[in-house]
Amino acid sequence: VVGLVGSEMCIRDRITIALRNKVFEQVSGGRLLGELVHLCGEEHAVRCFERMADFGLIRATVHPDIAYGKPLRELLGRVEGVLNWHRLLFRPESPRRWLVFMMALCYRIDRQGREAVCRRFKLSGKEGQALLEYKMVCNRVEEKLSEGGSTTDLRTSTIWLLLEGVPLEAILFCLAVTRSDRVRMAISRHLTDASGAGATISGMDLKSLGIPPGPVYGEILRALKLEKMDGRLKDREAELDWVRQRYPRR
Repeated sequence: VVGLVGSEMCIRDRITIALRNKVFEQVSGGRLLGELVHLCGEEHAVRCFERMADFGLIRATVHPDIAYGKPLRELLGRVEGVLNWHRLLFRPESPRRWLVFMMALCYRIDRQGREAVCRRFKLSGKEGQALLEYKMVCNRVEEKLSEGGSTTDLRTSTIWLLLEGVPLEAILFCLAVTRSDRVRMAISRHLTDASGAGATISGMDLKSLGIPPGPVYGEILRALKLEKMDGRLKDREAELDWVRQRYPRR
């Protein structure tokens, strides 16, 4: 026990010296991001964040305005739970776990602060945009999905259209941060039911029905996807009949 205590004190002393000398400011953003990705891949990532907070490393490496208290600790725990739940769905698309955790860490800092985080970690493109826009996206999703009565009133296709184009990481963060059962159930339905929906027929089938190739193929297949989500088309023949009725042979 004495050895462990001594080791703990030694580690703390070294980190304190490193913080005093601003060593972490000299570490490249790419190196920090690599360490974050590795940390978030751990089975109990929240424990790692807790340890980092104890040593003052979250403020030193991510952003100085991040306050690690009970609200953030609980949010990180919910994020970890959502990510573990999603993994058990065995969906083909896997989220960038580190990005969802980063959304949680940056939840209480403003856009200017998130811009600083993007610069620090060299985040650009879709990842940078996701970190800058996710709070606005979550607010919009929360507002839209909170309207009305029970979730059974919401069509699966309506939820899908609302979340279309939203990064998976932002959707999962919305699921973790919301306090609304209606919103939580709607997003869960989207991730479990709608994600696997799609038309059975293809462009070759549309061509065989006498429909000239073009952008209309995409429109038809998208419409079929929405119909299938809401349970109105049960099989391939039903899809073909739907197309025949709306796009008669020319």
